[in-house]
Parts: sequence; structure tokens; C-alpha cells
Amino acid sequence: MASTTSGDVVRVVLHISLIVNMAVLLITSVVISKSVFAWLLIPDSIYLREIHWFSAYWVMFVTGIHVGLHWERLRASLLNLLGLRSTNPVLRAIFLALGAAFLQQGVASFQTLGVWTKLTFNYSLDFWDFTASVAPFFGHWLAVFTVPAIITHSLMAIWRWAGLRNSPSIREA
Repeated sequence: MASTTSGDVVRVVLHISLIVNMAVLLITSVVISKSVFAWLLIPDSIYLREIHWFSAYWVMFVTGIHVGLHWERLRASLLNLLGLRSTNPVLRAIFLALGAAFLQQGVASFQTLGVWTKLTFNYSLDFWDFTASVAPFFGHWLAVFTVPAIITHSLMAIWRWAGLRNSPSIREA
């Protein structure tokens, strides 16, 4: 029987929270929809709408963490797509600069979209004006999505580095 590591536990908890969040999002979407089940005459509920919004924000955040946990797979796929076997120092510097730019924009977008307020189930009257351009809305959300991904990837890299540094084979060498 294989031993369970703390990384496995983190992944299972993350996947379960993502599944539960997606289920809540799906159920509340169907219930608050005025076209899917219009014949059921379900009364409008502000509480279900709030739960729907809360769940949607957490889905974005948890999905970002999920991407951060699987960053190495995504990096390998990107390198394969580009026809490269490994990264060189120049490519690493480019990826690092892109990551820093996305992280900086993500932190600004967190503020612009009021994400923290909505993640903590607090009320805000700030909503995106969709009569203006929609492209910046999706750009902000892409940047917000990258924040937990980059932070999770960085923490996992530090964890792996610390684990390698503290492994018996390295200490004895």
C-alpha cells in the first residue's frame, strides 16, 4: 500500500472543494435561471444569487490554486508545444518576468474587481459596467486567476527545494 503524503492530502482537499464549489455553482445556476426551469415558477431568491456569486468567486480562486499545483505539467506541455526539451536561462528569465507582470496586474485587478470583498462574503455595490468595453473585464479576471496559481506554484517550488535540501542523501554528501 502506497503511503499518503501531505501533498496528496492537499490535492484531495483541493479537488473536493473544487467539486463542491462547482456543484453549488451548477445547482444555483439552474435554480436562479429564468429560462431553464421557467415552468417551475421558482420564486426569485436574493440569497441564492448571493451564494451563486460567492461560489463563482471561490471557483476562480480554487481553480487558480489547482493550476499552481499542476504548474510543472503545464510548463512541460508548453515546452513540448514549442518544441523545446528544456528551458534555458533566457527563457526562464522571460517566464519569470511574465509571471511577475501577471502577479502585479493580478493584485491590481483584485482591487479593481473587489475580489477580496466578495471572497469573504461581504457586500459590495461595485460591479463591472458592461456597457463599456468587455475585454478589460476578462483581462482582469485572467490576472486575478493567475495570482493564486503563481503563489501556489512558488510555494510548491520552495517546499520542493526545502525538501531536497533537507533530504538525508544531500546532508550526508
